[in-house]
Amino acid sequence: MPDRKYLSSKQVAELLGVSLGSVANWERQQKLVAHRTPGGHRRFSKGEVRRYCLLHGLPIPEQLGTGQHRQLVGLMLSGERRH
Repeated sequence: MPDRKYLSSKQVAELLGVSLGSVANWERQQKLVAHRTPGGHRRFSKGEVRRYCLLHGLPIPEQLGTGQHRQLVGLMLSGERRH
């Protein structure tokens, strides 16, 4: 899978081992937030899919990364001294 910021419904379903219908239901139930393309297709950010996995006790697929880079940057920024 190319390293893209957003995933299609099919990619999310394959990563999580569920059906396309499950992914669509989660989005309709607002359990998983999607962005829509101009053509109406769902696109999910990797961070959103990672969040969903964490909230529902699912293993985070390797392809989603760990999200540690943002956490480390946030910690560095919060620890900076302002002059």
